[in-house]
Amino acid sequence: MEKEVQMNMEHLQNTNNDMKQDKEDYWLYALLFLGAAFILFSI
Repeated sequence: MEKEVQMNMEHLQNTNNDMKQDKEDYWLYALLFLGAAFILFSI
């Protein structure tokens, strides 16, 4: 169990590093996701 948590923490850190490198892509995906969610909820 502890090993899984540690792996998840490492994965989150890796994801954060990727986000710093691809910050523009991250914001683009976030905006697309929010837009899609808004459209789905407004129907």
